[in-house]
This record gives sequence, C-alpha cells and structure tokens, in this order.
Amino acid sequence: MLEALGTAAVVVNKSSLLTLLRRPEISFANLDTLARKLYPEQANEPCVPSSVGEQVEIQAKYEGYITRQDAQVQQFAKMEAVEIPHEVEYALVRGLSHEGREKLTQIRPRSLGQAGRIPGLRPGDLQVLLVHIDAANRMAEQS
Repeated sequence: MLEALGTAAVVVNKSSLLTLLRRPEISFANLDTLARKLYPEQANEPCVPSSVGEQVEIQAKYEGYITRQDAQVQQFAKMEAVEIPHEVEYALVRGLSHEGREKLTQIRPRSLGQAGRIPGLRPGDLQVLLVHIDAANRMAEQS
C-alpha cells in the first residue's frame, strides 16, 4: 500500500504511524485507511474528526521546522538580553567591518538584538561585538 502511494515500503519490521506520517507522500487520511486495513477488529471504532487529523499531520510534518524556529526564538531572546554599554566606542572595536562601525556609531543600539536588526550589519560584526562586550564585562568585574 505504501508503494502505491508513491513512497518506500517499511524496511524494518516495525515503524510507527507517526514515522510514516512524516513522509511527504503520506496524509493522515492515508494512514487512517492503512490502519483500518491492518487492524480490522478496530475498523468500527470512530475516526477522529478531519480537523484533528489535519492538525496531527501538520505537527508531524513540521516538527523539525517548529523545533528549529523555537531555538531561533530562544537565541533571539538571549541576544535581546545582552545590553551594549552606552560608552562603547565602535571605532576601537577590533574586527568590526567598516560599514558595521559606521552603522553602530550612527544608530547606537541598546542591545545586541537591536544591533542584529540593523540592515547591512553582518553576523560576524555581531559576534565581534559580543566578544568585545564580554571582555569589557570581565575586565570590569576584575577591577
């Protein structure tokens, strides 16, 4: 039945229906039909509403993307929490691109998150700035 749907057959003895649902060729309706054929004794059980099946399918197929997006949101929140001291002289920060220096000096963002939203600022500039802020914080703590 899987091959008829345009996907590879299960190679191992057991494969969960969730694993099959993650395949792009398989829909929740396909799995419902397959499950009813595999388990005829439960074929009379009520099926879940199509809206529920659709949500299960979306969650299964996009789980990886959702997890990655959650990680990006957490990273963004961390960057928002890193404050840039007002007295930073960007001209003295080694490793910043010329354009990055100009933009940071002109805009003077309050946090690394704000700096990350400056058009044209390179990710490498953000990394250099983060290292500079961490080094300045460590030196201040030692004083």
